[in-house]
Order: sequence, then C-alpha cells, then structure tokens
Amino acid sequence: MTTDLKLGEEILFLSDADIRSIGITAEEVNESVEAVFKAKAEGKTAMRPKLSVNMPGNQQFQAKAGVSQDPPYAAVKWVCPTPANDAKGIMLYRPIILLNDAETGLPLAMLDGMWVTGVRTAAMTTIAAKYLADPESESLGLLTGGLQAYTHLDQMAAMFPIKKVLCGSRTRATAEKFADYARSKGFEVELPDDREEIAYGVDILASTIPHGKGDPPFLDCAKLRAGSFVGMVDLGNTFFPETFGAIDKMVTDDLEQSAPDGPEKMSWKRPFYGEIGDLCAGTKPGRESDEERNGVIFSGIGLGDVGPAALAFERARARGIGQVLTL
Repeated sequence: MTTDLKLGEEILFLSDADIRSIGITAEEVNESVEAVFKAKAEGKTAMRPKLSVNMPGNQQFQAKAGVSQDPPYAAVKWVCPTPANDAKGIMLYRPIILLNDAETGLPLAMLDGMWVTGVRTAAMTTIAAKYLADPESESLGLLTGGLQAYTHLDQMAAMFPIKKVLCGSRTRATAEKFADYARSKGFEVELPDDREEIAYGVDILASTIPHGKGDPPFLDCAKLRAGSFVGMVDLGNTFFPETFGAIDKMVTDDLEQSAPDGPEKMSWKRPFYGEIGDLCAGTKPGRESDEERNGVIFSGIGLGDVGPAALAFERARARGIGQVLTL
C-alpha cells in the first residue's frame, strides 16, 4: 500500500488515459487475475454475488464487489449497460471502480473502469483456457469486433502461440478496424461472413456478443472442433442450450452467482465442473484429453477487478500518475 496518500483524507483519481499510459502488460494482467482466483479457492477472499437493479428498456444497474487479503485491497464497480444509448450515439456503459485498503477499510482510489473491465474479462477467459485448452492453440475465433475482441486477442496471445485470428462483427467497418489492429500485431486475419465458420474452425473461441442485442442462438456446441475451448462471455446466449452436453468441462467464476437462481440468468443450466479458482489452485485437474471440448461461462465478479485495479493503482503511485483528490 502507498504511504504518500493521507488515508481517509485523500484518494487518487485515475482516468482511462492515466491507466493506459502506465504500460501494464497483458502478462501482468493475466498473473494478477490468476492470483486473485487462486486466493479465492484458498479461502483468502470474500465476495457476494453482484447486485443487479433491473429497469425498463433492458437497462441494468450493477454493483460488483470483492475483497482480497493478498493483495490487501477491496474493490467495487458500479456500471449500467444501457442498450438504448446505441441509438443516441453515446457509450453503452462507463464503469467506475472504487478501490479501498482492505486492512483499514479506507478508500484509496477511484478509477475509470473501462480498461480494467476490458482486460479482466479477457484475462478470466484466458486463465480458464490456460488449464482447459490445448497449450499449443494457434487459432483464435472472435465473435464480435468490439472492445472484448481486442482484449481477448491481447490476453490470449500472451498465453498461447496464436498465429491466426478469425473475427466476425455486426458491421464490416468494425471488423475491418479490428483486423487492422490484429495485422499490425503480426497475426494472420480472416473475416468470414459466416459466423459458424469462425466458431467451428478454431482452437479457441471467445463469443462476446452483447447480452442486450437479443440475437437468437445459432451455434451448436457439438460442432465445435474436438479439443477446442470456448469462452461464453455472452452468458451462453449464442449457443443452442440443447447442445451444451457436448462440452466436457465447463467452469465459471463463482458457483453461487452462476447458479440457476443467481442474479444473472445464464443459458447454461447444467452442473459446472468447478470454478476458475479450482483450476488455479490445483484442486481440480484441467485438460485431460486431446479430444475434450472445454469452456468457461461467467457474468463477472468484483474479485476479477481487484487484481488489475490494484496493479494500476500501485504502478500509478510509483510513477506519480493520476490526480490526488481531497475528500
């Protein structure tokens, strides 16, 4: 914990530009997220399922909170995805994160949550894949080309020898913009019009189609490549539920939150193999066969934000980045 903030009297504000200027690597993000999930499995964290307040028009206010003993931080994120904003030409959501010192309970920082949300979501998929996917996976499929396409590519490429990327998005312009980014990083990129071609032809698939878009299911889990891994960041809404039995091992971030009576209704109603943390702590074996189709599905927990938010805070203070606000 930093000693140059007056605890209880000052907090650090970090804008999106501040956080991105720090230069935190994808490898560091993956490590921070894995450490928190390992601590969760070892009983060194505390959390509650997220609080969701539903409003008309598919609008949902959400609070996600978690506390970690090591690193000793607590974080809560407040966000409200609003699909109607799309037609207004404004952002669908803008999360804010409050970071506290877990030992004293006093606030340390307020962070713009866009970077943390983007990288921690992709890191959660990546850490699950570390244990459940083919370690030699070379192809990555992405359904859609928005923020999560960029972060999933970065986080996965830090873990796997990715060479080829297939991407599909709602508009060609969005897909082409992402393709330019991926090619600038040295990846071979294809933009098939057929989304099934993307899903069924890759070693690792990340489906991140926004929940509020209302797309009907169109993917069959039994047609996923044998031995492949799927990240259902879309709560499984893209997949025919009757085909979920084709997945051999499915993990989630928190069994209580992801239960059928949990705060976010997932398409997945089958038993889970375990939690991401079980894999990180070694209490559940990972991939055991070259033919396994495995995956992860989650709606996100506050603990996922703690690692990257703490990392950003510590790095910013060390480099004198951010604005100190008097309480």
